[in-house]
Amino acid sequence: MGGGDVARVRARQRELAIPESVEWVAETALALRAAAEESGLVVHEHPLMVLAPDAPEPAGNEVFDGLPVRIMGADDPTLPSALAVAHLAFAEPGTHIG
Repeated sequence: MGGGDVARVRARQRELAIPESVEWVAETALALRAAAEESGLVVHEHPLMVLAPDAPEPAGNEVFDGLPVRIMGADDPTLPSALAVAHLAFAEPGTHIG
């Protein structure tokens, strides 16, 4: 993939009146950063938010900075709500603070 490929994606995003952006996991798509920058996008790095395979699993409902933290299983009834928050926060224009 090159800058021209990303430029075509950005042109289609403009046609659809959606934000021009590309998200990827840098560790699995090493060449995409250069292609994105070549197309004129400014790249912002953010840490991948996953629990390392060797990390100890939280015991019950732990608290971090006053907020409860727990691992949600596939059968957790609150999982759809948790997923909706992430989709809303990252995919819907106009939901940023301010």
